[in-house]
Amino acid sequence: MDSKKRSIVKAFSWKLLAFLILVIVSYAVTGSLKDTTIITVIYHIIGVILYFLHERIWSKIKWGREDHPLSVIEIEGKIDENDIDLIKEKLKELGYVK
Repeated sequence: MDSKKRSIVKAFSWKLLAFLILVIVSYAVTGSLKDTTIITVIYHIIGVILYFLHERIWSKIKWGREDHPLSVIEIEGKIDENDIDLIKEKLKELGYVK
């Protein structure tokens, strides 16, 4: 699952591109910088909020996802670098990784 921070960054990066497109289209249609600004700002504030909520809702839906086989192992605390190396070596021994 993506972190909340990652979801926020993704939402803002997408909205920046969409913001630029809407500015160009709105100005081409209205010819008014004031109307373009109002339309664009309101639309994108609403869009960022809804996109974030959409991402968070979909992150909770398991449909269409395949769980990693090791996801059934409960982990307590953070795994340090030495433990990661040991896990990699054991997986190599068992033939799961090269």
